[in-house]
Amino acid sequence: MARATIEYFFRIIVEMSHLDGITLKDYYFLIEMLKYLSKEDYLYIEILDFIALVKKKIFLYSKEEIAFVKDNTALLPLIMANIESPYYINPQHYYVFPSQFKSGSNMSLNDFQNRLHCFGTNQNYDVISYLERVENLSFKETINLLTSIFLLTSEPSEKKHLIYKYQAVLLSPEYTLALSRKMNKIYRDKEYSESKAIEEFYQNRFNTIMRVRRKEIDSNFQNKRENKKIQIP
Repeated sequence: MARATIEYFFRIIVEMSHLDGITLKDYYFLIEMLKYLSKEDYLYIEILDFIALVKKKIFLYSKEEIAFVKDNTALLPLIMANIESPYYINPQHYYVFPSQFKSGSNMSLNDFQNRLHCFGTNQNYDVISYLERVENLSFKETINLLTSIFLLTSEPSEKKHLIYKYQAVLLSPEYTLALSRKMNKIYRDKEYSESKAIEEFYQNRFNTIMRVRRKEIDSNFQNKRENKKIQIP
């Protein structure tokens, strides 16, 4: 990679940092840049100092906290919310990339591993990197949004329109049907070695739906109480 190219992309990332737009992918890209520079180069020192700042900004969460978010969130409803054309849930989970990816390629979702693979770019995405890219969010914003969508925190994200967008899919008949089809396939596959683990996995998915549904019912009930007019005799 030419030095001029490295400096060009570095300046872009620095500019993005003022807009709170740094992602985990940018962090690793910055580290990759250092391989092409001499340690005596002032640009190497500048990038190294910037990496230290980015690290403090991105790694606000422990590995355990990030693992908890990944284990208790799901890619499938996020993908369903972003597919423009009608989608079909088949055993392999093949979809078409939403327009934000600009690849025009098919992708394959392993729902059990919560991982997405793009055949066109040969890249893999987890629930965090997918939402980060589709919604053009920073790492911190993505974590906050995921914990709000799946009700893993009592402090909701400020992006209420995105919470509604994804929770609407979580509560949709189409998503429930997709999970039911997968569960039926597991029950028919008696010889599948991980069937018990996968059964528990999908049971957790249904529990997530119920958690969001209860929150919606409680919220609607509270709104009705607040909006109810008191008749004074």
